[in-house]
Amino acid sequence: PLGHNRAKVVTLREEAIKLDIQKTPLSFCFVLRSMFEISAKAYCDDHKTDGLSTTRADGNDRNLVDILRDITNHLTKNKKDRVKEKLLHGAMAEMGKSDGILSVTSLNQLIHNPRFSITPNDICIMFGNIYPLLEAMN
Repeated sequence: PLGHNRAKVVTLREEAIKLDIQKTPLSFCFVLRSMFEISAKAYCDDHKTDGLSTTRADGNDRNLVDILRDITNHLTKNKKDRVKEKLLHGAMAEMGKSDGILSVTSLNQLIHNPRFSITPNDICIMFGNIYPLLEAMN
């Protein structure tokens, strides 16, 4: 990760690399969720002159999935950059699903719902879909 406000993303990435997903799947997901949130905020801050924001007009925080959609649109130049769109399609398809394994909803449920969990194999399969967006924001 490069740029302003990404030191914490670097630290989280280093910690995520040290985690054994088979032994600590929830910890990995908590770190991953944090990386997406912090990366999205930094990306919006870098591109606020393009209208990207993490807050609504009333000052309240926007939903992360909506922010990620805006960032994806920005990165793909509103779907005009076909190469970038192809690269990021899987990420937004997974992150934006209300019931996706590594969707924003599921990552939030891991934190707030004591009965919701994810298996290590699911994480490994879906991580490849969402990683390109994380990489593109940083």
